[in-house]
Amino acid sequence: MVLGVYTRALYRTPARAIRGLRSELGAVPQIAMYYQDWNEQWATALINPAIVDPLRARDITPMITWQPSPTADALVSQPGCSLAAIAAGALDGYLLRAAHEAAAYRAPLFVRLAPEMNGDWYCWGARPGNSPALYVAMWRHVVSIFRAAGASNVRWVWSPNVVGASAAPFDAYYPGDAWVNDVGLDGYNWGPVHHVPWLSFAQVFEPSYLAMTALTREPLLITETASTELGGDKAQWITGIPRTLATQMPRVRAIVWFDVDKETDWSFDSSRSSMAAFRHVIRSGAFSSPVSALLADSVTTPTSPSSES
Repeated sequence: MVLGVYTRALYRTPARAIRGLRSELGAVPQIAMYYQDWNEQWATALINPAIVDPLRARDITPMITWQPSPTADALVSQPGCSLAAIAAGALDGYLLRAAHEAAAYRAPLFVRLAPEMNGDWYCWGARPGNSPALYVAMWRHVVSIFRAAGASNVRWVWSPNVVGASAAPFDAYYPGDAWVNDVGLDGYNWGPVHHVPWLSFAQVFEPSYLAMTALTREPLLITETASTELGGDKAQWITGIPRTLATQMPRVRAIVWFDVDKETDWSFDSSRSSMAAFRHVIRSGAFSSPVSALLADSVTTPTSPSSES
């Protein structure tokens, strides 16, 4: 599998962040994931050279989680999260800027557009006024603009949250194989942080993995994951991942670890035992696949890049 990491240090000093990961893990992640809101006031719409250039220089592929929600200082006229407005073309100027930036970048990159749409915690998600049909229309409209602009280096990653108490089934939100290059699943072992039982990696992901593999044959990634330290043995949780993937979820091609202290300390070095477990997994070779193997997978495209049927 391919190793990916999200760490907040990527925003400030990406080169130093990568050096730190190499020092801690003894390996460099092949994918570096980070988040970016839609904001018309930023100098760039999608490709931030301060982040992506240091990654590219180290042969690391960016995964941009692109969230259609403007930050507080965005232009008042920007309709933000309205799926209907985006699908109807209200932000086409902004999207075309982003598409041209992506095409000019030339190197491969993952764009994880509007993730976790099957939950209600994002404004593009399962909330009143939204619907799976509107989400699909938004997705296809955005992808059409990029393809018409020649941004064929973009791999579109569709990633719902794992199904559970707070997230609905995701099948109805799927834009279709012609509009997606990779599919992903986001899932965490929350334990007492959310007043739920401690769950193994398999318990977090396997039901949604089975639903996803029945839905599509596109390459499957774990696009966000981590475990709390509270309520169980995090080190054991980590060391069990490779065997679980090999025996129960063999179609998973990459894992992106959420290396952040946020709702709880999700980072792989939240304790000595957790850090030792992560290093052990790295040394085992479980995450030694190059990203080039994933990028080499065939990319499906619609007959006409402007078609949204």
